[in-house]
Amino acid sequence: MPPNQVDLDHPLPRKVAVFGAGGKSSLARAISQKMNLKFIELDWINHMPGWQIRPPDDANRIVRERIESSPDGWIVDHHTPYLCQLIYQKSNR
Repeated sequence: MPPNQVDLDHPLPRKVAVFGAGGKSSLARAISQKMNLKFIELDWINHMPGWQIRPPDDANRIVRERIESSPDGWIVDHHTPYLCQLIYQKSNR
């Protein structure tokens, strides 16, 4: 198979982080629906009412709980630097 083609019979990953400058949430939501994965929306987690920023320790705890409650797979719209390590660790298991 040429290197620029995808083998659609190959199992796709079930723990996914979507990166980008715009459209992350829309793409992550679409993939989650198509693949029946839990969608973990970081904007919702990071921003409390009135667009107040949630403390990083609280956000980390919430993301960890959601990831761990979805052992069969999840997708996150990633853009939060202090959550990188957690997301990378959990996506490689």
